[in-house]
Amino acid sequence: MTHTVYTTKKYLVEIEDVKTLGNMGTSTYVWQWEITLAENGKIVKGKAECQNKKFNLSWMELQTADPLTEMIEACKRFMDNH
Repeated sequence: MTHTVYTTKKYLVEIEDVKTLGNMGTSTYVWQWEITLAENGKIVKGKAECQNKKFNLSWMELQTADPLTEMIEACKRFMDNH
């Protein structure tokens, strides 16, 4: 049996979602994402949880040199679809 150990870092990222309400102005809601990055050498994985909305993004292997930004963009894409 083998195992792999990753070093983790957690970030709280608040993303404002502003929606237009026609001629009545806008509505703003803040999504609070807890992003976890896990690193082992050159391998970096990330996951995100939004507890105030009860959504999560499962672990995914990240490909860019800026994994936190990559996870934030994944959260924004998720928000656009929900």
